[in-house]
Amino acid sequence: ISMANAADGALREMSNMLVRMRELAIQSLNYTNGQSERSTLQEEFSALVSEVDRIAKTAEFNGTKLLNTAASKNIHVGKGTTSDDKIRLSTVDVDASTLALSSNTVSTAAKASTAIAALDSALNTINTKRGTFGAIVNRLQTTIQSLGDQINSTTAAESQIRDLDVADESAKFSRN
Repeated sequence: ISMANAADGALREMSNMLVRMRELAIQSLNYTNGQSERSTLQEEFSALVSEVDRIAKTAEFNGTKLLNTAASKNIHVGKGTTSDDKIRLSTVDVDASTLALSSNTVSTAAKASTAIAALDSALNTINTKRGTFGAIVNRLQTTIQSLGDQINSTTAAESQIRDLDVADESAKFSRN
């Protein structure tokens, strides 16, 4: 669960940055802005692109990169060795280049308009990935609960059997 939560947390921060970048692009669309204002907007926009990229490259859990390479990991969740005893967790590739953010700017109104389309697409991608990690967290929590119920049921059954054995032996002992 912690691995999926770590990925989701990083994606949440990336989503927040993408929303801010979209706000900057919308501000840049305003034709009352001069080059000086757009330069300031571009400076923050560029810093956010760099931060999205940095988070994607550094997000990891126990040495496993979570957001800059697409790979699958099996999480063993059952008592057996079949595919039903595993849940597949896939890492994702969502760096600035993959999200098509690297080449976007807000230095002109026309470029800001193009950036908005790219940001909308990136936000959709991030939200989809967050949904996937959320579903995995829910599956893992359900599995933990189910396995706990199985352990409790097995322990209760074993206890009842032991109690019956003790009662049977006590009855035999008292007859002799």
